[in-house]
Amino acid sequence: MSLNGWVAFWAVTALALLGLEAASMALVGAYFALGAFAAAIAASFEVDLWIQVVVFAVVSAVTLLLTRRPLKAALRSVP
Repeated sequence: MSLNGWVAFWAVTALALLGLEAASMALVGAYFALGAFAAAIAASFEVDLWIQVVVFAVVSAVTLLLTRRPLKAALRSVP
Protein backbone atom coordinates (compact mmCIF):
# COMPACT_ATOMS: atom_id res chain seq x y z
CA MET A 1 0.00 0.00 0.00
CA SER A 2 1.25 3.51 -0.67
CA LEU A 3 2.16 6.09 1.95
CA ASN A 4 -1.16 7.89 1.63
CA GLY A 5 -2.95 4.55 1.85
CA TRP A 6 -1.48 3.65 5.23
CA VAL A 7 -2.00 7.14 6.63
CA ALA A 8 -5.62 7.00 5.48
CA PHE A 9 -6.06 3.48 6.88
CA TRP A 10 -4.83 4.47 10.33
CA ALA A 11 -6.81 7.74 10.31
CA VAL A 12 -10.05 5.97 9.33
CA THR A 13 -9.38 3.28 11.92
CA ALA A 14 -8.89 5.95 14.59
CA LEU A 15 -12.11 7.73 13.63
CA ALA A 16 -14.04 4.46 13.63
CA LEU A 17 -12.68 3.61 17.08
CA LEU A 18 -13.66 7.06 18.36
CA GLY A 19 -17.15 6.48 16.99
CA LEU A 20 -17.38 3.15 18.78
CA GLU A 21 -16.14 4.77 21.97
CA ALA A 22 -18.78 7.49 21.71
CA ALA A 23 -21.46 4.84 21.26
CA SER A 24 -20.30 2.55 24.07
CA MET A 25 -18.60 4.85 26.61
CA ALA A 26 -16.53 1.84 27.73
CA LEU A 27 -13.29 3.86 27.97
CA VAL A 28 -11.37 1.45 25.77
CA GLY A 29 -11.86 2.53 22.16
CA ALA A 30 -10.36 5.93 22.77
CA TYR A 31 -7.03 4.40 23.76
CA PHE A 32 -6.86 2.35 20.59
CA ALA A 33 -7.87 5.44 18.62
CA LEU A 34 -4.88 7.27 20.10
CA GLY A 35 -2.70 4.36 19.05
CA ALA A 36 -4.12 4.51 15.54
CA PHE A 37 -3.47 8.26 15.31
CA ALA A 38 0.11 7.65 16.46
CA ALA A 39 0.46 4.95 13.80
CA ALA A 40 -0.87 7.40 11.19
CA ILE A 41 1.82 9.87 12.22
CA ALA A 42 4.42 7.11 11.95
CA ALA A 43 3.06 6.17 8.51
CA SER A 44 3.43 9.77 7.38
CA PHE A 45 7.17 9.43 8.05
CA GLU A 46 7.20 6.44 5.67
CA VAL A 47 8.28 3.86 8.25
CA ASP A 48 7.71 0.16 7.61
CA LEU A 49 4.34 -1.37 8.38
CA TRP A 50 5.70 -3.46 11.25
CA ILE A 51 6.90 -0.27 12.96
CA GLN A 52 3.47 1.29 12.49
CA VAL A 53 1.89 -1.76 14.13
CA VAL A 54 4.35 -1.60 17.02
CA VAL A 55 3.63 2.14 17.48
CA PHE A 56 -0.10 1.38 17.49
CA ALA A 57 0.29 -1.41 20.06
CA VAL A 58 2.69 0.42 22.37
CA VAL A 59 0.81 3.73 22.41
CA SER A 60 -2.52 1.95 22.93
CA ALA A 61 -1.19 -0.22 25.76
CA VAL A 62 0.70 2.55 27.54
CA THR A 63 -2.18 5.01 27.48
CA LEU A 64 -4.60 2.31 28.56
CA LEU A 65 -2.44 1.13 31.45
CA LEU A 66 -1.53 4.61 32.69
CA THR A 67 -4.86 6.40 32.49
CA ARG A 68 -7.84 4.05 32.47
CA ARG A 69 -8.04 3.31 36.20
CA PRO A 70 -7.61 6.94 37.36
CA LEU A 71 -10.08 8.13 34.73
CA LYS A 72 -12.70 5.58 35.75
CA ALA A 73 -12.25 6.55 39.41
CA ALA A 74 -12.66 10.22 38.55
CA LEU A 75 -15.78 9.53 36.52
CA ARG A 76 -17.30 7.47 39.34
CA SER A 77 -16.89 10.34 41.79
CA VAL A 78 -18.75 12.82 39.55
CA PRO A 79 -22.39 13.15 40.63
